[in-house]
Amino acid sequence: MNKKFTITIFIFTLLICSISASFAKVNGVENNSTTTTILYDFGDAPTSYGKPMHLYKQTPNLMLGAFVDYDTNVSNNSNATADDKSGSVNDEDGVPVFPLLYASNTSYSIHANVTNTTGENAYLYGFIDFNGDGDFSDAGETSDITIVENGATSVAVNWNGLSGQLKFGATFARFRIAACAKEVQYASGYAASGEVEDYPIIIMSSVLPIEFISFKPKFKNDNSVVLTWKTASEYNNDYFEVQRSVDTETWESIGCVKGNGNSHWVSTYTFTDDHPYPGFSYYKLKQMDFDHKFRYSIIASVKTDTNQIETKENITVYANPANNELWVKIDNKTKDSDMQIYNFSGQNILNSSISKSEQSIDLKEYPEGMYIVIVEDKLFKIIKE
Repeated sequence: MNKKFTITIFIFTLLICSISASFAKVNGVENNSTTTTILYDFGDAPTSYGKPMHLYKQTPNLMLGAFVDYDTNVSNNSNATADDKSGSVNDEDGVPVFPLLYASNTSYSIHANVTNTTGENAYLYGFIDFNGDGDFSDAGETSDITIVENGATSVAVNWNGLSGQLKFGATFARFRIAACAKEVQYASGYAASGEVEDYPIIIMSSVLPIEFISFKPKFKNDNSVVLTWKTASEYNNDYFEVQRSVDTETWESIGCVKGNGNSHWVSTYTFTDDHPYPGFSYYKLKQMDFDHKFRYSIIASVKTDTNQIETKENITVYANPANNELWVKIDNKTKDSDMQIYNFSGQNILNSSISKSEQSIDLKEYPEGMYIVIVEDKLFKIIKE
Protein backbone atom coordinates (compact mmCIF):
# COMPACT_ATOMS: atom_id res chain seq x y z
CA MET A 1 0.00 0.00 0.00
CA ASN A 2 1.56 3.33 -1.04
CA LYS A 3 1.88 6.29 1.31
CA LYS A 4 -0.65 8.46 -0.56
CA PHE A 5 -3.35 5.79 -0.34
CA THR A 6 -2.68 5.26 3.41
CA ILE A 7 -3.08 8.98 4.14
CA THR A 8 -6.32 9.06 2.12
CA ILE A 9 -7.79 6.16 4.14
CA PHE A 10 -6.80 7.85 7.45
CA ILE A 11 -8.45 11.15 6.45
CA PHE A 12 -11.58 9.30 5.31
CA THR A 13 -11.81 7.49 8.68
CA LEU A 14 -11.58 10.75 10.62
CA LEU A 15 -14.23 12.28 8.36
CA ILE A 16 -16.65 9.40 9.00
CA CYS A 17 -16.13 9.77 12.80
CA SER A 18 -16.78 13.51 12.58
CA ILE A 19 -19.92 13.08 10.49
CA SER A 20 -21.25 10.42 12.87
CA ALA A 21 -20.68 12.64 15.90
CA SER A 22 -22.26 15.67 14.25
CA PHE A 23 -25.30 13.69 13.14
CA ALA A 24 -25.86 12.41 16.69
CA LYS A 25 -25.51 15.87 18.18
CA VAL A 26 -27.90 17.49 15.76
CA ASN A 27 -30.54 14.80 15.45
CA GLY A 28 -30.32 12.95 18.76
CA VAL A 29 -31.32 9.77 16.90
CA GLU A 30 -29.60 6.41 17.24
CA ASN A 31 -29.41 3.49 14.87
CA ASN A 32 -32.56 1.33 15.02
CA SER A 33 -34.28 3.95 17.18
CA THR A 34 -36.92 6.60 16.56
CA THR A 35 -36.44 8.44 19.84
CA THR A 36 -35.65 12.15 19.70
CA THR A 37 -34.43 12.32 23.33
CA ILE A 38 -30.67 12.32 23.56
CA LEU A 39 -29.39 10.19 26.46
CA TYR A 40 -25.79 10.26 27.59
CA ASP A 41 -23.38 8.57 29.93
CA PHE A 42 -21.47 11.27 31.85
CA GLY A 43 -18.48 11.18 34.16
CA ASP A 44 -19.22 11.82 37.85
CA ALA A 45 -15.87 12.87 39.35
CA PRO A 46 -15.67 16.43 40.73
CA THR A 47 -16.37 19.12 38.14
CA SER A 48 -12.72 20.22 37.97
CA TYR A 49 -11.99 17.04 36.00
CA GLY A 50 -14.10 18.18 33.06
CA LYS A 51 -17.27 16.96 31.37
CA PRO A 52 -17.06 13.78 29.27
CA MET A 53 -20.29 12.69 27.53
CA HIS A 54 -20.94 9.52 25.54
CA LEU A 55 -24.07 9.08 23.44
CA TYR A 56 -26.08 6.22 24.92
CA LYS A 57 -27.07 3.39 22.58
CA GLN A 58 -30.44 1.67 22.97
CA THR A 59 -28.61 -1.63 22.44
CA PRO A 60 -25.09 -0.96 23.74
CA ASN A 61 -22.36 -2.90 21.97
CA LEU A 62 -19.30 -1.02 23.23
CA MET A 63 -18.85 -0.69 26.98
CA LEU A 64 -16.50 -0.72 29.93
CA GLY A 65 -17.49 -3.89 31.75
CA ALA A 66 -20.77 -5.61 30.94
CA PHE A 67 -23.34 -2.81 31.09
CA VAL A 68 -23.76 0.97 30.98
CA ASP A 69 -26.04 3.16 33.10
CA TYR A 70 -27.12 6.24 31.13
CA ASP A 71 -27.78 9.62 32.75
CA THR A 72 -30.47 12.21 32.15
CA ASN A 73 -28.27 15.06 33.41
CA VAL A 74 -24.75 15.75 34.62
CA SER A 75 -24.14 14.72 38.24
CA ASN A 76 -20.88 15.01 40.17
CA ASN A 77 -19.74 14.45 43.74
CA SER A 78 -16.52 14.12 45.68
CA ASN A 79 -16.74 10.30 45.69
CA ALA A 80 -17.43 9.83 41.94
CA THR A 81 -20.61 7.91 42.77
CA ALA A 82 -23.24 10.30 41.40
CA ASP A 83 -24.17 8.78 38.05
CA ASP A 84 -26.26 5.75 39.02
CA LYS A 85 -29.49 7.33 37.77
CA SER A 86 -31.32 4.47 36.04
CA GLY A 87 -31.42 2.17 39.04
CA SER A 88 -29.58 1.25 42.20
CA VAL A 89 -26.92 -0.83 40.43
CA ASN A 90 -23.44 0.67 40.21
CA ASP A 91 -22.63 0.89 36.52
CA GLU A 92 -18.88 1.29 37.04
CA ASP A 93 -17.83 -2.30 36.48
CA GLY A 94 -14.96 -1.78 34.05
CA VAL A 95 -12.12 -1.88 36.59
CA PRO A 96 -12.97 -4.27 39.44
CA VAL A 97 -9.53 -4.03 41.10
CA PHE A 98 -6.82 -1.37 41.04
CA PRO A 99 -3.31 -2.73 41.62
CA LEU A 100 -1.40 -0.94 44.37
CA LEU A 101 -0.17 2.46 43.17
CA TYR A 102 2.84 3.96 44.96
CA ALA A 103 4.32 7.44 44.83
CA SER A 104 7.58 5.84 43.69
CA ASN A 105 6.03 4.17 40.63
CA THR A 106 7.59 4.98 37.27
CA SER A 107 4.89 3.06 35.38
CA TYR A 108 1.44 1.68 36.11
CA SER A 109 -0.89 -0.84 34.50
CA ILE A 110 -4.46 -1.97 35.14
CA HIS A 111 -6.73 -4.55 33.48
CA ALA A 112 -10.10 -3.24 32.34
CA ASN A 113 -13.10 -5.41 31.53
CA VAL A 114 -14.67 -4.43 28.21
CA THR A 115 -17.45 -5.40 25.79
CA ASN A 116 -16.93 -4.86 22.07
CA THR A 117 -19.40 -6.48 19.69
CA THR A 118 -19.28 -3.71 17.07
CA GLY A 119 -17.44 -5.83 14.51
CA GLU A 120 -14.57 -3.32 14.46
CA ASN A 121 -11.68 -2.24 16.67
CA ALA A 122 -12.44 0.34 19.36
CA TYR A 123 -10.15 2.52 21.48
CA LEU A 124 -9.69 3.13 25.20
CA TYR A 125 -7.79 5.76 27.17
CA GLY A 126 -7.26 5.99 30.92
CA PHE A 127 -6.61 9.14 32.92
CA ILE A 128 -5.21 9.37 36.47
CA ASP A 129 -4.62 12.59 38.41
CA PHE A 130 -1.19 11.51 39.64
CA ASN A 131 -0.26 14.84 41.23
CA GLY A 132 -3.66 15.41 42.85
CA ASP A 133 -4.22 18.90 41.40
CA GLY A 134 -7.84 18.32 40.34
CA ASP A 135 -7.41 17.67 36.62
CA PHE A 136 -6.09 15.13 34.12
CA SER A 137 -4.11 17.69 32.12
CA ASP A 138 -0.54 17.11 33.28
CA ALA A 139 2.12 15.23 31.35
CA GLY A 140 1.93 11.47 31.87
CA GLU A 141 -1.61 11.46 33.30
CA THR A 142 -3.08 10.12 30.03
CA SER A 143 -2.41 6.44 29.35
CA ASP A 144 -1.04 4.97 26.17
CA ILE A 145 -3.76 4.29 23.61
CA THR A 146 -5.35 0.85 24.11
CA ILE A 147 -6.79 -0.92 21.06
CA VAL A 148 -9.91 -2.93 21.97
CA GLU A 149 -10.34 -5.61 19.34
CA ASN A 150 -13.77 -6.84 18.35
CA GLY A 151 -14.82 -9.56 20.79
CA ALA A 152 -12.32 -8.52 23.47
CA THR A 153 -13.39 -8.86 27.11
CA SER A 154 -10.26 -7.58 28.88
CA VAL A 155 -7.47 -5.18 27.97
CA ALA A 156 -4.40 -3.72 29.66
CA VAL A 157 -4.19 0.06 30.15
CA ASN A 158 -0.65 1.39 30.66
CA TRP A 159 1.00 4.60 31.90
CA ASN A 160 4.74 5.17 31.51
CA GLY A 161 7.30 7.82 32.47
CA LEU A 162 5.76 8.70 35.86
CA SER A 163 8.91 9.35 37.89
CA GLY A 164 8.72 12.31 40.24
CA GLN A 165 5.11 13.38 39.65
CA LEU A 166 3.04 11.10 41.91
CA LYS A 167 1.64 12.58 45.11
CA PHE A 168 0.58 10.50 48.11
CA GLY A 169 -3.15 10.68 48.90
CA ALA A 170 -6.63 10.33 47.45
CA THR A 171 -7.20 11.11 43.78
CA PHE A 172 -9.33 10.05 40.78
CA ALA A 173 -9.11 7.86 37.69
CA ARG A 174 -11.19 8.03 34.49
CA PHE A 175 -11.59 5.58 31.61
CA ARG A 176 -13.17 6.29 28.21
CA ILE A 177 -13.93 3.84 25.38
CA ALA A 178 -15.31 4.71 21.93
CA ALA A 179 -15.23 3.65 18.29
CA CYS A 180 -13.15 6.70 17.34
CA ALA A 181 -9.84 7.21 19.13
CA LYS A 182 -9.85 10.98 18.67
CA GLU A 183 -13.11 11.26 20.62
CA VAL A 184 -11.59 9.82 23.80
CA GLN A 185 -7.95 10.94 23.67
CA TYR A 186 -8.87 13.74 26.10
CA ALA A 187 -10.55 13.40 29.50
CA SER A 188 -13.43 15.71 28.49
CA GLY A 189 -15.63 16.10 25.44
CA TYR A 190 -18.21 14.31 23.30
CA ALA A 191 -18.11 10.73 22.00
CA ALA A 192 -20.75 9.22 19.70
CA SER A 193 -20.36 5.75 21.25
CA GLY A 194 -18.96 3.85 24.20
CA GLU A 195 -18.88 4.77 27.87
CA VAL A 196 -17.02 6.73 30.57
CA GLU A 197 -16.33 5.61 34.15
CA ASP A 198 -14.78 7.52 37.07
CA TYR A 199 -13.20 6.01 40.21
CA PRO A 200 -11.77 7.34 43.48
CA ILE A 201 -8.36 5.78 44.13
CA ILE A 202 -5.44 6.38 46.47
CA ILE A 203 -1.70 6.69 45.84
CA MET A 204 0.32 5.01 48.57
CA SER A 205 3.57 6.43 49.93
CA SER A 206 5.53 3.19 50.37
CA VAL A 207 7.66 1.14 48.04
CA LEU A 208 5.97 -1.95 46.64
CA PRO A 209 6.95 -4.76 49.01
CA ILE A 210 8.02 -8.34 48.48
CA GLU A 211 6.05 -11.01 50.31
CA PHE A 212 7.51 -12.61 53.42
CA ILE A 213 5.67 -15.42 55.24
CA SER A 214 5.04 -12.97 58.08
CA PHE A 215 6.32 -9.79 59.66
CA LYS A 216 4.83 -8.80 63.02
CA PRO A 217 5.70 -6.26 65.72
CA LYS A 218 4.57 -6.78 69.34
CA PHE A 219 4.55 -4.20 72.13
CA LYS A 220 5.95 -5.54 75.41
CA ASN A 221 5.33 -4.54 79.03
CA ASP A 222 8.83 -3.03 79.29
CA ASN A 223 7.84 -0.53 76.52
CA SER A 224 9.97 -2.25 73.89
CA VAL A 225 8.75 -3.63 70.54
CA VAL A 226 9.81 -7.11 69.43
CA LEU A 227 9.78 -7.66 65.65
CA THR A 228 9.43 -11.22 64.37
CA TRP A 229 9.54 -12.25 60.72
CA LYS A 230 9.79 -15.47 58.74
CA THR A 231 11.08 -16.32 55.28
CA ALA A 232 10.11 -19.41 53.30
CA SER A 233 13.45 -19.71 51.50
CA GLU A 234 16.47 -17.54 50.83
CA TYR A 235 18.94 -17.10 48.02
CA ASN A 236 22.00 -14.86 48.23
CA ASN A 237 20.59 -13.18 51.38
CA ASP A 238 23.27 -11.12 53.15
CA TYR A 239 21.30 -9.28 55.87
CA PHE A 240 18.09 -7.46 56.85
CA GLU A 241 18.21 -3.78 57.68
CA VAL A 242 15.43 -2.87 60.14
CA GLN A 243 13.88 0.53 59.44
CA ARG A 244 11.47 2.57 61.58
CA SER A 245 9.19 5.53 60.85
CA VAL A 246 6.69 7.71 62.66
CA ASP A 247 4.66 8.54 59.53
CA THR A 248 5.63 6.02 56.75
CA GLU A 249 7.24 8.94 54.89
CA THR A 250 10.67 9.30 56.53
CA TRP A 251 12.57 6.17 57.57
CA GLU A 252 15.60 5.56 59.81
CA SER A 253 17.78 2.49 60.15
CA ILE A 254 17.77 1.07 63.69
CA GLY A 255 19.75 -2.14 63.23
CA CYS A 256 20.71 -5.12 61.10
CA VAL A 257 20.13 -8.86 61.35
CA LYS A 258 22.37 -11.33 59.52
CA GLY A 259 20.61 -13.47 56.89
CA ASN A 260 21.08 -17.18 56.18
CA GLY A 261 22.60 -16.73 52.74
CA ASN A 262 20.94 -19.65 50.96
CA SER A 263 18.26 -21.82 52.53
CA HIS A 264 15.29 -23.92 51.50
CA TRP A 265 13.49 -24.04 54.84
CA VAL A 266 11.48 -21.64 56.99
CA SER A 267 13.74 -19.22 58.84
CA THR A 268 12.62 -17.11 61.82
CA TYR A 269 14.21 -13.81 62.83
CA THR A 270 13.70 -11.39 65.73
CA PHE A 271 14.80 -7.87 66.54
CA THR A 272 14.01 -5.69 69.58
CA ASP A 273 13.41 -1.96 69.36
CA ASP A 274 14.06 -0.59 72.86
CA HIS A 275 13.01 2.95 71.97
CA PRO A 276 9.83 2.94 69.83
CA TYR A 277 8.02 6.17 69.08
CA PRO A 278 5.14 7.15 71.37
CA GLY A 279 1.84 6.44 69.66
CA PHE A 280 2.37 4.59 66.39
CA SER A 281 5.66 3.12 65.19
CA TYR A 282 5.95 1.74 61.65
CA TYR A 283 8.55 -0.83 60.61
CA LYS A 284 9.82 -2.39 57.39
CA LEU A 285 12.76 -4.58 56.41
CA LYS A 286 15.29 -3.83 53.70
CA GLN A 287 16.60 -7.23 52.61
CA MET A 288 20.07 -6.89 51.09
CA ASP A 289 21.72 -9.44 48.77
CA PHE A 290 25.46 -10.11 48.68
CA ASP A 291 25.57 -8.36 45.29
CA HIS A 292 23.97 -5.22 46.83
CA LYS A 293 20.54 -5.70 45.27
CA PHE A 294 17.73 -5.12 47.76
CA ARG A 295 13.99 -5.37 48.25
CA TYR A 296 11.53 -4.26 50.95
CA SER A 297 9.11 -6.15 53.16
CA ILE A 298 5.58 -5.06 53.87
CA ILE A 299 5.09 -2.22 56.38
CA ALA A 300 4.03 -3.35 59.86
CA SER A 301 2.77 -1.06 62.62
CA VAL A 302 2.27 -1.16 66.37
CA LYS A 303 0.67 1.19 68.89
CA THR A 304 2.79 1.80 71.95
CA ASP A 305 0.43 3.72 74.26
CA THR A 306 -3.21 3.86 75.24
CA ASN A 307 -6.15 5.00 73.13
CA GLN A 308 -5.36 7.99 70.94
CA ILE A 309 -7.51 10.93 69.84
CA GLU A 310 -6.20 12.70 66.76
CA THR A 311 -7.30 16.22 65.79
CA LYS A 312 -6.48 18.14 62.62
CA GLU A 313 -7.85 21.68 62.61
CA ASN A 314 -11.59 21.30 63.37
CA ILE A 315 -11.82 17.52 62.72
CA THR A 316 -11.26 14.85 65.39
CA VAL A 317 -11.15 11.07 64.80
CA TYR A 318 -11.28 8.57 67.66
CA ALA A 319 -11.02 5.89 69.11
CA ASN A 320 -7.69 4.71 67.77
CA PRO A 321 -7.23 1.79 67.81
CA ALA A 322 -10.90 1.22 67.04
CA ASN A 323 -12.96 -1.86 67.73
CA ASN A 324 -16.31 -1.98 65.93
CA GLU A 325 -16.92 1.75 65.90
CA LEU A 326 -15.03 4.85 64.81
CA TRP A 327 -16.15 8.37 65.72
CA VAL A 328 -15.72 11.55 63.69
CA LYS A 329 -16.27 14.94 65.34
CA ILE A 330 -16.34 18.19 63.35
CA ASP A 331 -16.36 21.50 65.22
CA ASN A 332 -18.20 24.52 63.78
CA LYS A 333 -19.90 22.28 61.24
CA THR A 334 -21.99 24.16 58.64
CA LYS A 335 -22.58 21.51 55.95
CA ASP A 336 -22.25 17.79 55.24
CA SER A 337 -18.70 16.55 54.92
CA ASP A 338 -17.46 13.77 52.62
CA MET A 339 -15.55 10.86 54.09
CA GLN A 340 -13.66 8.01 52.45
CA ILE A 341 -11.97 4.99 54.02
CA TYR A 342 -9.19 3.04 52.30
CA ASN A 343 -7.53 -0.14 53.48
CA PHE A 344 -3.74 -0.09 53.63
CA SER A 345 -3.58 -1.74 50.19
CA GLY A 346 -5.06 1.45 48.78
CA GLN A 347 -8.53 0.07 47.99
CA ASN A 348 -11.50 2.36 48.56
CA ILE A 349 -13.84 0.41 50.88
CA LEU A 350 -16.28 3.06 52.11
CA ASN A 351 -17.68 6.39 50.92
CA SER A 352 -19.98 8.22 53.28
CA SER A 353 -21.27 11.62 54.32
CA ILE A 354 -20.84 13.13 57.78
CA SER A 355 -24.09 14.99 58.46
CA LYS A 356 -23.78 15.40 62.25
CA SER A 357 -21.25 17.31 64.30
CA GLU A 358 -20.33 13.98 65.97
CA GLN A 359 -21.05 10.78 64.09
CA SER A 360 -20.10 7.10 64.43
CA ILE A 361 -18.84 4.87 61.61
CA ASP A 362 -19.60 1.15 61.77
CA LEU A 363 -16.42 -0.91 61.25
CA LYS A 364 -17.56 -4.31 62.46
CA GLU A 365 -17.71 -5.78 58.92
CA TYR A 366 -14.08 -4.89 58.21
CA PRO A 367 -11.05 -7.04 59.18
CA GLU A 368 -8.40 -6.00 61.66
CA GLY A 369 -5.61 -3.88 60.28
CA MET A 370 -4.51 -0.42 59.21
CA TYR A 371 -6.92 1.99 57.48
CA ILE A 372 -6.68 5.47 56.02
CA VAL A 373 -9.62 7.77 56.80
CA ILE A 374 -10.04 10.98 54.79
CA VAL A 375 -12.56 13.54 56.08
CA GLU A 376 -12.86 16.55 53.77
CA ASP A 377 -9.16 17.03 52.95
CA LYS A 378 -7.74 15.74 56.26
CA LEU A 379 -6.03 12.33 56.35
CA PHE A 380 -5.97 10.08 59.45
CA LYS A 381 -4.39 6.64 59.95
CA ILE A 382 -6.22 4.26 62.28
CA ILE A 383 -5.95 0.66 63.42
CA LYS A 384 -8.96 -1.62 63.78
CA GLU A 385 -8.49 -4.30 66.42
